[in-house]
Amino acid sequence: ANAELGGFKICAINPEALSTDEFKTNNFKMYPNPLMSADILNFKFDNLPDNSVTIDIINIQGKLVMSKNENLSNNKLSLNLNTLSKGLYFVKISTTESIITKKLIIK
Repeated sequence: ANAELGGFKICAINPEALSTDEFKTNNFKMYPNPLMSADILNFKFDNLPDNSVTIDIINIQGKLVMSKNENLSNNKLSLNLNTLSKGLYFVKISTTESIITKKLIIK
């Protein structure tokens, strides 16, 4: 019995899709991570387009547990997360130019 082997092709549709230029406005720090349950979560942004940022905290079940829309004067923001239980969360940071999601662990 002769068996034929199947072939496949890989095509690069848009090789520039992940160029580093896209991510220049996304420079920020989120700390501390992991966060102790009584700590404050801090953000420091570089090059925010209009000083406006929305931060959504989403639990592991996908439920929005906190949302803050802030206009920053000094590119810094602090959130008190002492109402959240220990566990894994997703932090969605939205600006006028981009949306980034990061993992956050509360111990």
